[in-house]
Amino acid sequence: MNKRSQIIGRILYWLSWPVLFIYLRNSKRCRAIVSEGDNILIIRNWLGPGHYTLPGGGLRPYEDPKRGIIRELEEETGLVVKADNLMLIKPQYLAIEKGHSYQCFGFYVKVDKYQQITRQKYEIAEIKWVNKREVLEKYQLTSTARDLISSWLGDDLLLD
Repeated sequence: MNKRSQIIGRILYWLSWPVLFIYLRNSKRCRAIVSEGDNILIIRNWLGPGHYTLPGGGLRPYEDPKRGIIRELEEETGLVVKADNLMLIKPQYLAIEKGHSYQCFGFYVKVDKYQQITRQKYEIAEIKWVNKREVLEKYQLTSTARDLISSWLGDDLLLD
Protein backbone atom coordinates (compact mmCIF):
# COMPACT_ATOMS: atom_id res chain seq x y z
CA MET A 1 0.00 0.00 0.00
CA ASN A 2 1.42 3.38 -0.92
CA LYS A 3 2.21 6.28 1.42
CA ARG A 4 -0.74 8.36 0.21
CA SER A 5 -3.21 5.57 1.10
CA GLN A 6 -1.64 5.24 4.56
CA ILE A 7 -2.03 8.99 5.18
CA ILE A 8 -5.66 8.85 4.07
CA GLY A 9 -6.20 5.87 6.39
CA ARG A 10 -4.77 7.81 9.35
CA ILE A 11 -6.91 10.87 8.64
CA LEU A 12 -10.05 8.74 8.30
CA TYR A 13 -9.17 6.96 11.55
CA TRP A 14 -8.99 10.19 13.52
CA LEU A 15 -12.15 11.56 11.88
CA SER A 16 -14.04 8.37 12.74
CA TRP A 17 -12.61 8.13 16.27
CA PRO A 18 -15.91 9.07 18.05
CA VAL A 19 -17.83 6.41 16.10
CA LEU A 20 -15.11 3.83 16.77
CA PHE A 21 -15.24 4.72 20.46
CA ILE A 22 -18.94 3.84 20.61
CA TYR A 23 -18.56 0.76 18.37
CA LEU A 24 -15.60 -0.76 20.24
CA ARG A 25 -16.51 -0.04 23.85
CA ASN A 26 -18.68 -3.14 24.34
CA SER A 27 -17.01 -5.36 21.79
CA LYS A 28 -15.00 -8.52 22.19
CA ARG A 29 -11.88 -8.92 20.10
CA CYS A 30 -9.03 -11.38 19.66
CA ARG A 31 -5.36 -11.11 18.70
CA ALA A 32 -2.77 -13.80 17.96
CA ILE A 33 0.97 -14.02 18.15
CA VAL A 34 1.84 -16.07 15.08
CA SER A 35 5.37 -17.44 15.25
CA GLU A 36 7.66 -19.24 12.86
CA GLY A 37 11.09 -19.99 14.30
CA ASP A 38 12.45 -16.78 15.85
CA ASN A 39 10.00 -14.57 13.95
CA ILE A 40 6.51 -13.32 14.64
CA LEU A 41 3.96 -11.83 12.28
CA ILE A 42 2.96 -8.20 12.68
CA ILE A 43 0.53 -6.13 10.64
CA ARG A 44 -0.34 -2.50 10.14
CA ASN A 45 -3.98 -1.75 9.40
CA TRP A 46 -4.89 0.60 6.61
CA LEU A 47 -7.36 2.47 8.85
CA GLY A 48 -5.53 3.41 12.03
CA PRO A 49 -2.88 5.60 13.62
CA GLY A 50 -0.02 3.79 11.84
CA HIS A 51 1.17 1.48 14.62
CA TYR A 52 1.89 -2.19 14.09
CA THR A 53 -0.32 -4.74 15.78
CA LEU A 54 -1.00 -8.47 15.78
CA PRO A 55 -3.43 -10.21 13.44
CA GLY A 56 -6.95 -10.53 14.78
CA GLY A 57 -10.16 -8.61 15.05
CA GLY A 58 -13.69 -8.51 16.33
CA LEU A 59 -15.66 -11.51 17.48
CA ARG A 60 -19.14 -12.00 16.12
CA PRO A 61 -22.02 -12.22 18.63
CA TYR A 62 -21.76 -15.50 20.60
CA GLU A 63 -18.68 -16.57 18.61
CA ASP A 64 -16.18 -18.75 20.45
CA PRO A 65 -12.85 -16.85 20.73
CA LYS A 66 -10.89 -19.76 19.18
CA ARG A 67 -13.27 -19.86 16.22
CA GLY A 68 -12.98 -16.07 15.92
CA ILE A 69 -9.18 -15.97 15.82
CA ILE A 70 -9.11 -18.84 13.30
CA ARG A 71 -11.51 -16.86 11.08
CA GLU A 72 -9.60 -13.58 11.52
CA LEU A 73 -6.22 -15.16 10.77
CA GLU A 74 -7.54 -16.65 7.55
CA GLU A 75 -9.28 -13.40 6.52
CA GLU A 76 -6.33 -11.10 7.25
CA THR A 77 -3.30 -13.27 6.45
CA GLY A 78 -4.52 -16.32 4.55
CA LEU A 79 -3.16 -18.57 7.32
CA VAL A 80 -5.19 -21.66 8.10
CA VAL A 81 -4.67 -22.88 11.65
CA LYS A 82 -6.32 -25.62 13.67
CA ALA A 83 -7.99 -25.00 17.02
CA ASP A 84 -5.76 -27.65 18.61
CA ASN A 85 -2.67 -25.60 17.72
CA LEU A 86 -3.93 -22.41 19.41
CA MET A 87 -2.87 -21.62 22.95
CA LEU A 88 -4.72 -19.02 24.99
CA ILE A 89 -1.99 -16.86 26.52
CA LYS A 90 -4.13 -14.08 27.92
CA PRO A 91 -7.76 -14.84 28.80
CA GLN A 92 -10.39 -12.17 28.39
CA TYR A 93 -8.99 -8.87 29.65
CA LEU A 94 -9.72 -5.18 29.20
CA ALA A 95 -7.58 -3.74 26.40
CA ILE A 96 -7.24 0.00 25.99
CA GLU A 97 -6.10 1.55 22.69
CA LYS A 98 -6.04 5.32 22.18
CA GLY A 99 -9.00 5.74 24.55
CA HIS A 100 -10.95 2.82 23.09
CA SER A 101 -11.55 -0.05 25.47
CA TYR A 102 -12.75 -3.55 24.65
CA GLN A 103 -12.54 -7.13 25.88
CA CYS A 104 -9.67 -9.01 24.26
CA PHE A 105 -8.47 -12.62 24.07
CA GLY A 106 -4.77 -13.22 23.33
CA PHE A 107 -3.63 -16.37 21.55
CA TYR A 108 -0.38 -17.93 20.39
CA VAL A 109 0.10 -20.24 17.42
CA LYS A 110 3.18 -21.66 15.75
CA VAL A 111 2.99 -22.10 11.97
CA ASP A 112 5.01 -23.91 9.33
CA LYS A 113 7.51 -21.64 7.61
CA TYR A 114 6.29 -22.78 4.20
CA GLN A 115 2.71 -21.64 4.73
CA GLN A 116 1.75 -18.86 2.31
CA ILE A 117 0.93 -15.41 3.77
CA THR A 118 -1.50 -13.20 1.86
CA ARG A 119 -2.45 -9.68 2.93
CA GLN A 120 -6.12 -8.75 3.02
CA LYS A 121 -6.11 -6.02 0.41
CA TYR A 122 -8.64 -3.55 1.83
CA GLU A 123 -7.88 -3.82 5.55
CA ILE A 124 -4.17 -4.52 5.96
CA ALA A 125 -1.61 -1.96 4.76
CA GLU A 126 1.45 -4.04 5.62
CA ILE A 127 2.25 -7.50 6.89
CA LYS A 128 5.69 -8.81 7.77
CA TRP A 129 7.76 -11.27 9.77
CA VAL A 130 10.02 -9.70 12.40
CA ASN A 131 12.47 -11.10 14.92
CA LYS A 132 10.69 -11.75 18.22
CA ARG A 133 13.63 -10.43 20.25
CA GLU A 134 13.70 -7.11 18.34
CA VAL A 135 10.00 -6.37 17.86
CA LEU A 136 9.52 -4.44 21.12
CA GLU A 137 12.50 -2.16 20.48
CA LYS A 138 12.35 -1.63 16.72
CA TYR A 139 8.64 -1.25 15.98
CA GLN A 140 5.96 1.17 17.11
CA LEU A 141 3.29 -1.23 18.40
CA THR A 142 -0.23 -0.76 19.69
CA SER A 143 -0.48 -1.13 23.46
CA THR A 144 -2.45 -4.39 23.08
CA ALA A 145 0.23 -5.90 20.83
CA ARG A 146 2.98 -4.69 23.18
CA ASP A 147 1.20 -6.22 26.23
CA LEU A 148 0.60 -9.58 24.55
CA ILE A 149 4.11 -9.85 23.11
CA SER A 150 5.68 -8.85 26.45
CA SER A 151 3.63 -11.47 28.31
CA TRP A 152 4.45 -14.13 25.74
CA LEU A 153 8.15 -13.29 25.58
CA GLY A 154 8.35 -13.46 29.37
CA ASP A 155 6.94 -16.97 29.27
CA ASP A 156 8.97 -17.87 26.18
CA LEU A 157 12.22 -16.71 27.77
CA LEU A 158 11.56 -18.97 30.74
CA LEU A 159 11.49 -21.92 28.34
CA ASP A 160 14.83 -21.05 26.64
